[in-house]
Amino acid sequence: MRGSWWRRWSTAAVRGAWPDTSADLDRALSALPGLLDGAAVRTTTTTLVGHSAGGHLALWLANQPHPVQRVVALAPVGDLRAAAAWGMGSGAAVDFLGGTPEQVPGTYDAADPATRMRTRPAADVVVVHGDRDQAVPVESSRGLARRFDWLDYRELPGVDHFAVIDPLAPAWTDVLAAIRG
Repeated sequence: MRGSWWRRWSTAAVRGAWPDTSADLDRALSALPGLLDGAAVRTTTTTLVGHSAGGHLALWLANQPHPVQRVVALAPVGDLRAAAAWGMGSGAAVDFLGGTPEQVPGTYDAADPATRMRTRPAADVVVVHGDRDQAVPVESSRGLARRFDWLDYRELPGVDHFAVIDPLAPAWTDVLAAIRG
C-alpha cells in the first residue's frame, strides 16, 4: 500500500509534496481520538512532538483545528523561507514545497510556521534547539523566539542536532521537561 511516504518520494521533484502531506497530517490527527477510544486508551491531553522536519510538521499542526494542548518542536525547521534561502538539506524545503518562496509564495504562506504563527495557536508551543546544531541552524529558532514573544524557547548550550532525540544524552532531561510542561 502506498501512503504519504510514497507520494512524498514520487512527487516531490515534480510539484512538491506539501499539499498531500498536510492533508495526511490532518486526516491522521482527526482519526487519532477514535483510534485511541477503540483501543480503550483514555487521554486527557494531546502533546505533539517532532524533530527537525518533523518539528516543522508539529509547529504547522499547532495552527490546525485539532484538540492539541501542547506542541514541542525539537531542532525544528521552523522558518521555511530561511531554510530555502540557506539551502538547508540540499534544497529540501524547495523540493518539498515545489519551488522557491518567489515561485510559490502561497504555498510557503500555507506551510511555513514562521508565517502561520502570526496567529497565535491555542496550544502551548515549546521550541528546544541546541546551539551546536549543524543540520538546522539555531538562528532559525532564535528568529521564531524574536518574532513570537509567547513562544517558549529553550536553547541548550553545547547540544547538537541529534542530542535532543537521544535518551542517553544529557539534553534528554531538558526535552522531557519541555514535553511534560
